[in-house]
Amino acid sequence: MSALQLLKNTGPKLKPTELVAALTQGDVTAQRQQASNLLQDAAILGCTVEAALAMYVEGSNGLNGLEATFQAMNIPVNHQGNEVAMACFAAATGTFMTNEGMRVLLPALINNLLRAVERAPIIERVEDLIFGTRIVKNNVLQKEISWDRNTNDSFKTHRIAEGANIPRRELKASQTAVNFFKTGHAIEMSYEFASTVTPDVLVPYAARIEFERSQDEHALAVSVLINGESNDPNSINGAIKEVNLDTLDNKAGTPLRNRAEGFLKWIIEQSRKGLQFDTLLVGWDTLMELQLMFPVTNANNTPAVGVGGVTGTGTQIANLAVKVANGVNFNLTLVVTSQLQGNKLIGFRKAETIERLIKANSQLAETERNIGNQTILYTNTIISGFTLAYGDTRTLLKWT
Repeated sequence: MSALQLLKNTGPKLKPTELVAALTQGDVTAQRQQASNLLQDAAILGCTVEAALAMYVEGSNGLNGLEATFQAMNIPVNHQGNEVAMACFAAATGTFMTNEGMRVLLPALINNLLRAVERAPIIERVEDLIFGTRIVKNNVLQKEISWDRNTNDSFKTHRIAEGANIPRRELKASQTAVNFFKTGHAIEMSYEFASTVTPDVLVPYAARIEFERSQDEHALAVSVLINGESNDPNSINGAIKEVNLDTLDNKAGTPLRNRAEGFLKWIIEQSRKGLQFDTLLVGWDTLMELQLMFPVTNANNTPAVGVGGVTGTGTQIANLAVKVANGVNFNLTLVVTSQLQGNKLIGFRKAETIERLIKANSQLAETERNIGNQTILYTNTIISGFTLAYGDTRTLLKWT
């Protein structure tokens, strides 16, 4: 690891008071340099400024380094509804946005303020589609896993005979890079305006950025689920496999609500292949059709009554519980999306299908350009991409 400029590679962690002093003391040039040093340190560590402070600044009283830094500046993050805390916040952040050194911590402060605000859950969010998120420093090649043909390896492999070879699935990189996209936007303020307000004025605008960014990432993830990562028709990471419900039940032109037999046949055929689904991605119209096909219950197992009864906790709007004789159940989580229009839905295994990659330095460059400008620019962007683990865990069902 390269030598850190402001934070410490070795020895005792930097004290919060030392960090605050470095960013606020001296002339404007010195403050800008220390802010730039902090950004460079985060880039070297391959993480955000928030994560760098949490790891490399000394915490205390159960607070991590980032929280201890705000405490050292007498900034109460959760101050709404408390007049004393509100007054302390206003006093401590009076010059927060206009101080050249402190401006580097503005995104971290706003993110903490957002966590303290009670917000309505987002329905179409990316987290309901992905099995996880990884932070990466650079571009990443797409990957593909292949079956071990010498052992007849498949999803139906359950046991290995005594003395037989262990199936070896080969995980390799392709020649094509994962596509990354920047989402989010910035809020620009004049120096004069910023000098008259405290940072919490940005909270509703930052919340809108986060909401819109989540919608954009959700749409990108759905696009990868449908179109895949590869243009090769023989690749398992190519476009999604399509199944025609009309062929399964010979009921073309019939509303989905009256086609339970064909719908169950699709689910059962996937289960026989060892590819049973745990998640259905559906459009809003299809959600209503499925509600009429099977009982829709919320987290408390309360049956829905009409459209107004479709409820849930968090962002999970409903669980689809399809119960078959002899205790065989297909419990599927419904995820709603505006990206699927018309008569189609997608079934997939969430834990094995799509992953989000975030570039570690997504916001650092934007913040660095903001240092020293006469306009105050709060930037909340992210550079992310989506990659498939197993591409054949997803199937699109369509009907007429």
